[in-house]
Amino acid sequence: MKLADVTARLLRQAVTIYACEAFGEDWPQAVKKLAAMKGRTFRQILRKMTDESYEDHRRYVLRLGNRNYPCMKLAFEELLYDGEFFFVVDTHDDLDLDSSFPGYDDWQELRRYNRELKRRIERAWVSAGLPTIEEVRDLAAEDAERSEESRGCRVVLALDGATEGEAVALALRSHGYDVYRAQNLDDLVTAVRRRRPDLVLVGHLLAGHSGRRIAGTLDGIRRRYRRRRAFRLVLGLPRWDMREKPEEVDAVLPEPFDRNRRFRALDELLAE
Repeated sequence: MKLADVTARLLRQAVTIYACEAFGEDWPQAVKKLAAMKGRTFRQILRKMTDESYEDHRRYVLRLGNRNYPCMKLAFEELLYDGEFFFVVDTHDDLDLDSSFPGYDDWQELRRYNRELKRRIERAWVSAGLPTIEEVRDLAAEDAERSEESRGCRVVLALDGATEGEAVALALRSHGYDVYRAQNLDDLVTAVRRRRPDLVLVGHLLAGHSGRRIAGTLDGIRRRYRRRRAFRLVLGLPRWDMREKPEEVDAVLPEPFDRNRRFRALDELLAE
């Protein structure tokens, strides 16, 4: 959905649905105020949100939390297509703890709770007709169906989130890549060994596994290949985590992915 087409009513509706799922009937006072916030236009309401935009990616958030975790966010942002916005729940719990860390099991349980809550909220948004990542996926599907471009390159994609992963895979296909989307770590390792990809694109998480650690595993596989079978390895990371490029990868791309600028970077990497 274009930013100019979004109304203040839609944002209030998104907050209300989020709060019903996250808090039941016992809403925090601050959330009640946000659900009833006044403003005739979306841009007036937008001033109440925190601007987490970067120079090439627009993102606005409300930190609403849930009954078990105060840091979960409602986000309204671009994905893949410039100017196409959607609502998404940001669980904001991507901290990668070692299993030996005290409280590790409790942390993993909280993350599972947050992800299930995220699914429920986003399904409720879809049912209410709000713009979600499903619209972005549908745009990518239309582009992939129309595209006759072929770059002759095989890509294995490993990205968390069923709908987002599908949307990125479709967008890569519309860009001319032959794409296989891995569903979990075992599937990814098998695909890399059997499909002989030209490029492997790994997100910062896959089924609870850290993208950085996955990259280390894949680099070990790559090192055992003969030169003719080696593949390019690209890691997607949240912008706040892009402190340095891991030695194991050829490139790092900021998430969420952008169809134009980021895919051009992949073209350039494969052309080297």
